[in-house]
Amino acid sequence: MFDRTKFLNEGAKAGLDGLPADICPYPVGSPEHMLWIEGWKCATGSVAAPSADIEDIAIAA
Repeated sequence: MFDRTKFLNEGAKAGLDGLPADICPYPVGSPEHMLWIEGWKCATGSVAAPSADIEDIAIAA
């Protein structure tokens, strides 16, 4: 089974640690890379959290 959470968490940890997104260890275009980058962006405030509801995003705006 593919564990999305693993890659999201790895990217988020890197973002919180202040590391750049280009250190992602997964091949560009792979599902792992996309999830890692999504986690990184969420941690750095670049995008809404992947689990956020549309209502939550509208309220935050």
